[in-house]
Amino acid sequence: RGLLLAIDKMREILHGEKITLPEIVVVGDQSVGKSSVLEAISGIQLPRAQNICTRCPLELRMKTAQDKEYATIRSGVS
Repeated sequence: RGLLLAIDKMREILHGEKITLPEIVVVGDQSVGKSSVLEAISGIQLPRAQNICTRCPLELRMKTAQDKEYATIRSGVS
C-alpha cells in the first residue's frame, strides 16, 4: 500500500512529464497461474472459468481512492 501511495504522489507531482513508473509483466504457458499472481499482487479477483479466460493483454492500473475501493480492468491493451 505504501508503494502505491508513493507512485500516486509521483504521478501528481510529475503530471504531464514523461516518466517510466514500475511495471510488472507476467508471461507463461496456459493455466500455470499468471492470473493468480496478478490477483495476489493486486487483491482484485479476475474472471475464472473452465476454459481460457484471460487470453488477452491485460492492464491493471492501481490507484488509491479516498471514497471507496474500485478497479478498472482494460483488456486488449497493446
